[in-house]
Amino acid sequence: MRQRRRAKNEVRLGVQRSTLCKFRISVIYTETVFANSRPACQLSLRGFRSLGSLDFIEGFPSNLLIDEFSTFYRGRIATFKYSSHILDLEDTIRDQLLKTPLTSNGKPVKNFRFVDPKAEPGIQLSDVVVGLLGKMHTYLANAERDEDAADRETLSGPSLENANLLRDLLSASHEANIAFLNHVASVHDLDKLDLLLRFANGEYAT
Repeated sequence: MRQRRRAKNEVRLGVQRSTLCKFRISVIYTETVFANSRPACQLSLRGFRSLGSLDFIEGFPSNLLIDEFSTFYRGRIATFKYSSHILDLEDTIRDQLLKTPLTSNGKPVKNFRFVDPKAEPGIQLSDVVVGLLGKMHTYLANAERDEDAADRETLSGPSLENANLLRDLLSASHEANIAFLNHVASVHDLDKLDLLLRFANGEYAT
């Protein structure tokens, strides 16, 4: 009880601090006292209603999570700076990279080029693979864990063979270089991915 009162007083003191600091105290209070229970989440949400502003949320266009994707291109180019990158011709991405050129040790980075995908079989192939991975992650985000497990049990014939081939391809990529796999997913979704494709020792989920 004393610990709960102490944590509660700390939250009240946070009213006089910045929004970010108040958020941090609220999270600590939630985790230590209520152990991630639903009432704790409800309490935190009620507390956020009293904030004057929501930093990093307000002040941006509505219903827009990502304005453009040049950041992902820059990340790949910078991570594999000794590789040659052949990129799908996207005018918006190209314009962003030309607007703010990449440099390394003061020298311009020139290890990438944009090409018409119709003339580049590698991009055509990557579009198929990326499309497959995108649909798989959409499924994992929407499916419940039990549903995922049940769907796995129904796989047979070519479907099962393709699932195993995809698993082996991801495993080989991970083994060759951990940076090859670039995805944004929750631990819960990665657990469902491991359940669907049956990685050895759950290596992909970890």
